[in-house]
Amino acid sequence: CRRTKEELCGNGDIDSGPANSAVIAYQGKEMHITRTEFDQAIEHLVDRAEHVVDDALLALEAQEPMSKVHEVVLVGGSTHIPTIRSMLSRKFPPPFVPELCTSISAETAVSQGLAIQAALLS
Repeated sequence: CRRTKEELCGNGDIDSGPANSAVIAYQGKEMHITRTEFDQAIEHLVDRAEHVVDDALLALEAQEPMSKVHEVVLVGGSTHIPTIRSMLSRKFPPPFVPELCTSISAETAVSQGLAIQAALLS
């Protein structure tokens, strides 16, 4: 399934964008899925993620204007899904759309987050 998601979302390689369809092979059976079917299958997950983002942005706006956000760091496989990236970009009013950064590894993000939390608590 992971390979199929990577094919449908693009693997981050600029020369090879997302595929229009892919094949899922499982226990000797194959199933074809299109990009549209994939987006429909994950729609409820994107909606749930959007609610989390909305809550975080409301908390941020209480402290800082949105125009001060210059970069949004994305961590994990779902961050490469174009639907997720589009949803995040729509949350910021032009001309203040921040860069969506995916170059940080999950381990680095977790360790940096822990260090920030520790500093806030001390």
